[in-house]
Amino acid sequence: MQLLDPVINADKFEYLCAAQTICLPSLKIPLLHDDNKLAEVMETLKKFIKKYTDYDGEGSGFIIKAPYVQNKQGFHMRNFKDYDSFIKIFLGIYTSRSKSLSYIAAEVFPYLIVQPKVLSTNESKIVLWDGEAKYLSTSSEFRGISNKKKTPKELKDFAESALKLLKKRTNNVIVSNGHFRVDLFCKVDGTLVVNEFESLDAYYNSGNTDDMITFTNITNYYVAILSNLIKSNNYLSILGTINNTIIQN
Repeated sequence: MQLLDPVINADKFEYLCAAQTICLPSLKIPLLHDDNKLAEVMETLKKFIKKYTDYDGEGSGFIIKAPYVQNKQGFHMRNFKDYDSFIKIFLGIYTSRSKSLSYIAAEVFPYLIVQPKVLSTNESKIVLWDGEAKYLSTSSEFRGISNKKKTPKELKDFAESALKLLKKRTNNVIVSNGHFRVDLFCKVDGTLVVNEFESLDAYYNSGNTDDMITFTNITNYYVAILSNLIKSNNYLSILGTINNTIIQN
């Protein structure tokens, strides 16, 4: 069941699509070697670019990201302004080998995601336990949304409602008992949008005792799952989960 959860397995487009009304608009670009299908995808991309060129102000541009990995690890996000600049990047995805990880992106990822950019890259990451927003994760690597734009309470309330919507629209395949991080951007007009949903295998530091409580909650959650499987003598389920995880990775 865990492998069906699009947040745990980081199948980003699946959860972005499920909760599309509150997320950044997203277009899936399959990395196919089918010329007929590719032509259709490119036409859809042209329409997407035209529709969202000024998503957060004139010339805000677009980004390309990958599923299954963090954006700074495994795939570095690319920025582009128009269709022609996308094509130049897209060709490199099929031909250029990553310097750090030594692979060609098109040989690893089944698809990429195109999204319009927001002008302010300040991103607030809200940690939730059992579906309740507890605190904002902090780091020297990113800046959160200014309190002048949104208060912590507004951010937490939005994160909770976003997770509820995701659960509803994925027919409850979300199985991690509400242990999530919801990453938010704020548009120029004050609208909050979800950038990503993350399981708490991702970064959740706050710089205080909340970190240890979060770590304990996650540990207890996974221990309980394994204990229940063992008590039920359902060893085949355990082996199946492990084997499927190895295949996925």
